[in-house]
Amino acid sequence: MIGLFVENMAVMSDLYTQILGLSNPWDGESPYAEFNDHEGIRFAMYERRCLPELLGSTPDYPERLNGTFELAIVVGKSQC
Repeated sequence: MIGLFVENMAVMSDLYTQILGLSNPWDGESPYAEFNDHEGIRFAMYERRCLPELLGSTPDYPERLNGTFELAIVVGKSQC
C-alpha cells in the first residue's frame, strides 16, 4: 500500500483520475480514498488536516522531510 497525505482531496482525486486514469472512489466528503485499479497494489490518500484525529496526536515530521508518504507491505495473510 502506498498512502499519500494530501492538503486537498478534491484536487488530488481529480489529478489521479484525470492524469493517470485511475477510478475515482472518493465520495466527495470523506478524508480517505483508496484506488483499487491494480490487483495486489493499494494506493490511498488521506487528508492531512484529519491526521491528528486519526493518530490521536499531531504528527511531528523529522526536519527536512515532508511527511507525505506512507508505505505498507503485507508480509503474510491474516487469518481473519
